[in-house]
Amino acid sequence: MICNLNSLKSFLFVLFSSICGLSALYGQSPPSDLTELSLEQILGIRIIKQSHGDDVDDAPSQNRKWSAGYRRIHIKFSGQRDGTRNVSSNEVLWNGNAAERTDDNFPILTQEIDQEAHIIELATAVTERLSLNVLIPYIVQATKHKSIVSDFERFTIRSEGLGDVSAFFSYMFRETGTHYLKLNGGISLPTGAINEADDTPAPGSSNQLPYTMQLGSGTVDLSPGVTYWRKGGLVDIGAQLLGTIRLGRNYRGYSLGDRLSVSAWLQTELREWLHPSIKIAAQFWDRIDGIDEDFKHFEHGFFPAAVADPDKFGGEKVNALVGVKLIAPQRNLANHSIEIEGGVPIYQSLNGPQPKEAWRINASWHWKF
Repeated sequence: MICNLNSLKSFLFVLFSSICGLSALYGQSPPSDLTELSLEQILGIRIIKQSHGDDVDDAPSQNRKWSAGYRRIHIKFSGQRDGTRNVSSNEVLWNGNAAERTDDNFPILTQEIDQEAHIIELATAVTERLSLNVLIPYIVQATKHKSIVSDFERFTIRSEGLGDVSAFFSYMFRETGTHYLKLNGGISLPTGAINEADDTPAPGSSNQLPYTMQLGSGTVDLSPGVTYWRKGGLVDIGAQLLGTIRLGRNYRGYSLGDRLSVSAWLQTELREWLHPSIKIAAQFWDRIDGIDEDFKHFEHGFFPAAVADPDKFGGEKVNALVGVKLIAPQRNLANHSIEIEGGVPIYQSLNGPQPKEAWRINASWHWKF
């Protein structure tokens, strides 16, 4: 089957329309979902640009089939949201009056969540059309709480360690002039711990932490996707559809919600070394399936905090991000580049009350060799 220009335009239209019309669900983020591919990785496969009649290879050439990198992602959650409405701390924090206890107020209130992922990346161009990426994340996170429990009026829980290691492939499926269509796929292995514990208001000195504070999903996850890219002219245009499918439940009795993300971006070249970009990213993320074995006794009663309730996950969110790619000049730093990208949610409708995202930023370094 021949992929012509009209079909590629239709495909692009569908993806862009999805961003405007898709009910994009996305709630509070487990750290296993912090390792999505960066724009550099999405475009890392060989993409040809015509320059004075010659082919120019933007990705590793035959002499540079490997690349390595480091990426740091930081996401901040602050405040509470229920649907599209911001809710105050007083609404979510239970006052201790039994008659006023509901499914939407709790003796423990999550005030802020700070999540960081430090990711080592390794990629290789197997052929001119096929590339492979391996991502090794190290997760650092902390959550601040307020509660009505004596001696725990204010407390912070922390977790840190290796996250879920993942591998992705990218295959150039079609090339038509300056239009490119790629198939993406990935698998994430449950190398991140899901039994992280810390001191909490619950009885005992060390208790199972909620889902957001675990370091992995505990399941094998698949990530199928497709990417469109039009390269040429003053502005390059791209769009991607990417899913995350959880295979079964983990050994603690739950699985994180499946996810679908749709993103589109524009990138231009102001200078040979300066490439700014803008991106819109929408995501679908479902509620947690099942319940952690340590929280089962709350299943038919009241949960101590929203982050312990599997139904308080999922929602709708669209993020707007701006970024820039800096390419080192030829000489000693040739084949090195730096990417910086930051953004905020422009729409959030969450299955709440649950912590809402305030902002995110990521920075990365890549070296092709």
